Amino acid sequence: MKKALVVDDTLIEVSNWCRVIRKLFREAGIFLDFVTSADAGVATVKNCHYDIVFMDGTFLLSGEDDDKEILSDVQGVDAIRAIRSFSLIPIIMISASDQLKEKGLAAGANGAVEKSNMQGWLAEAKKLIQ
Repeated sequence: MKKALVVDDTLIEVSNWCRVIRKLFREAGIFLDFVTSADAGVATVKNCHYDIVFMDGTFLLSGEDDDKEILSDVQGVDAIRAIRSFSLIPIIMISASDQLKEKGLAAGANGAVEKSNMQGWLAEAKKLIQ
């Protein structure tokens, strides 16, 4: 069975979404793991074997005021660059933003899909892993 890693800080909270996409991928012979930070994604790819990575484009960061959170696209793009420094594993940027998808591709991602398009995720995985 092939293995895919999903690096996203918000999808874990949507447990029904996770169950649906896990089932979809499992039926295609691909096991999904999830981690919730860009740093954890880089470390996991470095220490475990995966056939493909789906990297979120934005991560919530705590602002100076603990009550505020801000979105940052730096972590996802930086994580792609970090993974590229030691691995040629296929990476798919997941984002609704065309601008962010372009940044991910420029950083070394092999493709980009809308976060909500589960069939698109699976199509990319099937295309890039044999």
